[in-house]
Amino acid sequence: MRRRWLTAEEHSRIKALREQGLTVTQIAERFGIPLPTIEMIVTGRSKPHVYSKLKPSDTRSRCR
Repeated sequence: MRRRWLTAEEHSRIKALREQGLTVTQIAERFGIPLPTIEMIVTGRSKPHVYSKLKPSDTRSRCR
């Protein structure tokens, strides 16, 4: 299975579900992701990844 990044919206939703009283296990099952990932999100040890839209030429110049 390929790893996917959670969006900022998904991070917020996970935190909200935990505050509403769902268990970490219930949230992990709902999102289909590992329990430790949910634990890291609700404790603040994981932040959503934000990607900027770069042109291919920008990426090449940064690799040098």
